[in-house]
Amino acid sequence: MSAIDHVRRVVTVLLVAATLFVVPQIASAEFTRSATSSLAVTTATLETPSALRGSYTCVEDKGRKIDAITVALTTFSGSWPTGTSYVVVITSGGEEYARGSGPLKTQVLTGTQPKEKGNTVWTVEVYSALGQWLSPAGSVDINCQKQNIGSF
Repeated sequence: MSAIDHVRRVVTVLLVAATLFVVPQIASAEFTRSATSSLAVTTATLETPSALRGSYTCVEDKGRKIDAITVALTTFSGSWPTGTSYVVVITSGGEEYARGSGPLKTQVLTGTQPKEKGNTVWTVEVYSALGQWLSPAGSVDINCQKQNIGSF
């Protein structure tokens, strides 16, 4: 290896090392002062609806072989942020038979299922919703025995 090749390699190594040292320094930045924000950030809490209140009417239609329930939810308890809506679901035996949603705590829903037994247990579930978030369900079970009217 000649002296010129040796010098060229040393210069190349030094240039590469200098480039690796200098380039990150060019791209670096730092904050020189601090500022406060006027925007306060908080988290929202979606409580489980409780103390569900309302009335129901159970109907057994032997001719059409169906059981039906109409639920009029009148109120429930909890504290929610502005913009919260409410989802009400009627289920029986793990299957959903009616669903409604809206910004009001009062809703009327009717669930109908094929007649299989003399007594049907329906579950009314209420969720609070904010954007894509849902609270755990507040619920009440209603045991319909043929045709009856009641409240919860």
